[in-house]
Amino acid sequence: MIKLFYNFKTDPFQKDIKVENIFLSAAGRELSQRLEYMKQKRGLMVLTGIPGTGKTLHLRRFVQQLNPNHYSYTHTIIYPSQPSIPWIFIANCR
Repeated sequence: MIKLFYNFKTDPFQKDIKVENIFLSAAGRELSQRLEYMKQKRGLMVLTGIPGTGKTLHLRRFVQQLNPNHYSYTHTIIYPSQPSIPWIFIANCR
């Protein structure tokens, strides 16, 4: 229905959206900068937020930019029992 109304070529809210099609908002650009800082410092990062804010999408974008010969990446997603509690992503970039 939304696709037809706005004349979209694809469904706008797919989970498998290609990272090159991401709209980078100001918050998305800030997250990208923080992820880059974590990479440079070879650090650990905890990313929290309410469902649907783009955490997984931006992490996928970041990971696709990593050189697998230089970096390994792990993440853990903790799903809370209460939907009002933010999801937690723990990312380690070595």
